[in-house]
Amino acid sequence: TTIFFSDKELLYNMFLVLCSFLGRYVNFLFNSVNTIDLCMNVPILYKVIQSINNSVKSVLGTMILGFCLQYIFVGYGFIFFSAAYGFADMDTGGCATLIECLKAHWDYGFRSAPVWHSNKLTGMRFTFDYFYNLSIILIMAAIISGIIIDTFADLKEEQTFIEDEQKSK
Repeated sequence: TTIFFSDKELLYNMFLVLCSFLGRYVNFLFNSVNTIDLCMNVPILYKVIQSINNSVKSVLGTMILGFCLQYIFVGYGFIFFSAAYGFADMDTGGCATLIECLKAHWDYGFRSAPVWHSNKLTGMRFTFDYFYNLSIILIMAAIISGIIIDTFADLKEEQTFIEDEQKSK
């Protein structure tokens, strides 16, 4: 039994078989483990996963910045707009406290811009919408994408350098 449990590759393959069984008979979401394993065995997909893993700290820092920006927009909207607004996915106009509005913003605010319940576009609403779309929807998504793409490019460059070194020897 000691030899059986010391073989890590065998244990990993048994874990994948168990996940396949659970995915077939319990819940199909167990198959996601096998999908990740498949991605790890395709070289280009492995590089993508590796670039995401290598940039986790930067992405988490950017997410914290995004949450802080969301908090600023929630506070501004909660204080200055008496007519509530919602999002395309959910009407958040019924939130009575700042924390309720903040939860809704964190859940829906990164996906879509605020939707107003009236067609009247005032200067404050226009400014709020413009800066919200610019800072949250466009810039935050571009920063996170840029971090991952830059890390992927660095890994690709490193791999090309290693391949060139091997060819020259």
